Amino acid sequence: RREKYMCLAMYFNFWAAYAATLLVAGVLVALICTGRLPTWEFAYVGEGGFTGRGGFACTVVCPVVFLTVLFTFSEAYALLGFSGPPVFLDKTCIHQTDRERQREGILRLAAFLK
Repeated sequence: RREKYMCLAMYFNFWAAYAATLLVAGVLVALICTGRLPTWEFAYVGEGGFTGRGGFACTVVCPVVFLTVLFTFSEAYALLGFSGPPVFLDKTCIHQTDRERQREGILRLAAFLK
């Protein structure tokens, strides 16, 4: 079930999660560039090594934003009164390998559709 939910969340909510993460990343970068968020000094010790300053806010915040929007966007969208596209979840309702459970699922499908 979890894998199917994640697959549907990626299919329906990916672009919303991507856009929200991009927006948050842009705001965080602007705050870092203006000195309103902390940075740390780092050094690259490789060929042509260099030092610089970098922020960690995007590394910490952006994955949280992406996953939160990915898994809650449909519910939040529905709470605002909007409906998403209709979906018939045949493969998620009917077992695909166990024949007995598959038969039971098909028999219950008529009641589900009413």
